Amino acid sequence: MSRYIATTGSPAVMQNLYGNVATVFGGYGTVGLGISGELAKAGTMLILPYHKSSQDPRQASLASVEPWNYHIMNTNFNKPAQLRELCEPADYVVVSLGRNCRPNTPLRWRDLRWGYDAVYRQLPVEIAKICAEQKKETMVFISAIGADVDSESPVLRAKGRAEIEIREHMPSAVIIRPSDVFSRQGSKYNCFLRSMGMRMQERTIIVYPEMLSRVSYPVYCHDIGTAVTAALRDPSCHGKTFELGGRQRLTYSEAIRFVAGIIRAPADTYRVPYPIAKAWGGFTEATRWQTPCPKDWFVRMQYNSIPNESNRDDIYGWEDLGIDKRNLILMEEIAPDALFNWSRLKGRHALDGGLLQDSKLVW
Repeated sequence: MSRYIATTGSPAVMQNLYGNVATVFGGYGTVGLGISGELAKAGTMLILPYHKSSQDPRQASLASVEPWNYHIMNTNFNKPAQLRELCEPADYVVVSLGRNCRPNTPLRWRDLRWGYDAVYRQLPVEIAKICAEQKKETMVFISAIGADVDSESPVLRAKGRAEIEIREHMPSAVIIRPSDVFSRQGSKYNCFLRSMGMRMQERTIIVYPEMLSRVSYPVYCHDIGTAVTAALRDPSCHGKTFELGGRQRLTYSEAIRFVAGIIRAPADTYRVPYPIAKAWGGFTEATRWQTPCPKDWFVRMQYNSIPNESNRDDIYGWEDLGIDKRNLILMEEIAPDALFNWSRLKGRHALDGGLLQDSKLVW
């Protein structure tokens, strides 16, 4: 059993996932690699669909998943028949999709907002309908803190609508809203640490004044995977919404200084008004598909990413999953390895405790 999980529920109620099958949509992305790894540790066989226009997951590092533990399938997400084939053999379905799954052609899932609504609402809702038809016990949808149907952000608005529609079809669905996620592998464009290191090396950290004070609780991708595993094990978690963050609270300006200390780069930023920042994001999104700061990212940076900031009774946390928050992974444990490609130091041996001590913030 993982060291993170303390089974607070009755042993007679807790389910053993060993030998079960799980289909993980987006199981090779920034969050998905952590989910795939933790489900594999629990003995689950994995089906990992990917779209032909996205990165081939064979190129991603699935170091925590044994090669006989997963089956990779090239899938056309425009065809519901293929989605049914992927979900049918699975005991559980996890949806952790990102925009890399957007088709290159303007077909069913694409709309005028570069596929935000298509990837973050239409496709998860279609999968929820299929799970309901096939009478699955539950499914897991990875949303985001701040998801709201009235949000200015197309991503948060689409995920807010998806949560409502998924629950209409699958009342037992588990919704997990993580704060900013960091990881060692997966897409560097969606990783909280690596995307910042990449932009810092390119000297393109464009900010507007309000986003420097934005507060978040960065969380490691494998901790989110542990939460998914715990939610599937415990039937009392089915039908609940969880907002999860890491142990460390920091503002965006503190995060910039932290990454700058790790990679030994100047913490320089270009401060511009909010409309110009959005225009820059739209320009980079239009000129190259892979960008760490699309227009929507600048919009989302207006909002804090604090778990259950409003203290709602229907929002749950780590303790409700039976997970001791003191065991969550800290950024200092992952950052030197994750940011090695952008470090100005020569040789991996240079990333030692002294460097960590110099760059470590006081939490």
